[in-house]
Amino acid sequence: MSLSRQERRRLAREKEKRNAFYREYGKAVEERQNAVDDRVVELYTVCIGLAVYDLYGYMPKRVNRIVTRFCERLMSLNEPGVDFDSLQKELDEKTGIKFVWKR
Repeated sequence: MSLSRQERRRLAREKEKRNAFYREYGKAVEERQNAVDDRVVELYTVCIGLAVYDLYGYMPKRVNRIVTRFCERLMSLNEPGVDFDSLQKELDEKTGIKFVWKR
């Protein structure tokens, strides 16, 4: 069964409307996810800064260096060959420490 020209045009318009909706919806989801990710990183950096303060007292330069290095390590995840497993392995090799999150 062959579709008429008018029916093909109608279907093409509907498809374009769906695609436009998905593009817009996908963009909104991505922006929301990025905002959540950024907020989580901010939360981690604040907690790390407070943990350093709790352990060593008022040492703003040390807190800044540690938080900065933490952020650099997070950004290294964008580099080829760097992922959670490789960072975890590096920590284990350098320190013998293995972090396991238990609920």
